[in-house]
Amino acid sequence: MSGVGPLTALVAKDVKQLLRDPRSLTMVLLMPLAVMAMFVSGYGEERSEVPIVVVNLDRGSISWQLVESLRSSGSFKIVAYAATVEEGTELVRKGAAYAAVVIPEGFSDSILSGRSTRIVTVLDAAYATISELVWQSAVIATQIFMKRASELYGTFYIDVERQTVYGPKVSSVDSFTSVIMGVLLHLVPMSLIAVSIARERERKTFEQLIMAPVSSWHIVFGKFIAYALVTVADMVVTMAFAVYALGVQVRGPLPALLAVSLLMLLCSLSVGLLISAVSRNQLQAYQAAIF
Repeated sequence: MSGVGPLTALVAKDVKQLLRDPRSLTMVLLMPLAVMAMFVSGYGEERSEVPIVVVNLDRGSISWQLVESLRSSGSFKIVAYAATVEEGTELVRKGAAYAAVVIPEGFSDSILSGRSTRIVTVLDAAYATISELVWQSAVIATQIFMKRASELYGTFYIDVERQTVYGPKVSSVDSFTSVIMGVLLHLVPMSLIAVSIARERERKTFEQLIMAPVSSWHIVFGKFIAYALVTVADMVVTMAFAVYALGVQVRGPLPALLAVSLLMLLCSLSVGLLISAVSRNQLQAYQAAIF
């Protein structure tokens, strides 16, 4: 029991320190509410119909019944009918739709003959969550169609295959590499520059830097450029490792990727500077940067 008193005193001391720091207390209390509000606003709405393209190479009556089953499922909105697979794939690549559903030639004949057949969903793997949702919805709609059509045409089976506009398949490494790059360009520079200035302020070295024979713009841009170089080096190393070690393929022009990455880097560093200006200590800076 002798250790309960000191432990209680330490707990009370830390609680009082937290209550005396309104910025940290506000961050602790509001961060969960803000995160939940963002998730609700992003995922809480009713699911809308996903735009797709239909490529009906069969053009038989049964294939059009399948198209109607897809349309009436409530999951899809058919925005275009393409004449060829290449045309449908190009529409997906341009962003006109999230997927193209390809019904091959001989589809109706295979069903009338009781043979197995297939349809192909060409997905945009850049939207990993949506592409998975599209494929699952296509499978469900096809199963409903098979159940209804089997009463009219006998037993048959339709296999729902999936491909991507980037090739037969996209690995999980290809999918999460872009996420890692985004997190790297967002959190790393923001956290580094925010915590760095807060650390100098706590150690009283920031005042010495201000008294040096340099202007405030030199101080700001010195910090800015230094951490920009560090983050760009991290980005290049990560991208090189993904491409040469993990075999990730980069689609699209490399200058455009670098331009977007640099723009995101500048925004993250700017927000980090703003956080450092309003933070009194490293804890506040770290909490705000992670948030």
